Amino acid sequence: PKLDELKKRLKKNPEKLYKEQARMMKEEGMSPFSTLGGCLPILLQMPVLWALYGVLQGAIELRGAVCGLWIHDLAKEDAVMSGIPLLHTLNPLPILLIGVMLYQMWKAPKPADPQMAQQQKMMMFIMPVMFGWMMYHLPSGITLYWLTSTLFSIWEQWHIRRGLVRKGVIRAPVPVKP
Repeated sequence: PKLDELKKRLKKNPEKLYKEQARMMKEEGMSPFSTLGGCLPILLQMPVLWALYGVLQGAIELRGAVCGLWIHDLAKEDAVMSGIPLLHTLNPLPILLIGVMLYQMWKAPKPADPQMAQQQKMMMFIMPVMFGWMMYHLPSGITLYWLTSTLFSIWEQWHIRRGLVRKGVIRAPVPVKP
């Protein structure tokens, strides 16, 4: 709210707005890098993804390693059907990843700021589709890693919220009656 008021007051003077924002952030104890906090976990996982990709492409002993169900090779995509127009193959893991990421973003807390809520709503659809598209033809081991990480994040959010409700820090969501 303070930043919004500051933006309204100094919208015609961007240089002074920048200085006032920096001063306010310093007074409130905020780091200028705190806005990057949402991207940091993804950036930290990038070296792991590159290493995993290199291992899956180079390790001969992992080729043909059966994971279970329909995944017969962690070093290749998890195709269950071929000859599909535009996609060429049907890969269930990236499609499942899109669904799980949509669920995770749907369960995320909604921001109070309408502009941030609109941005979150837009990102709710862009990010899962973008990740699904990027991982569609990657080795199934990488997609399985990302899917497992996302499922663990959902469980972690649920567990933390449950603990906060028990301690009385936050209220439990009110169930909707039919």
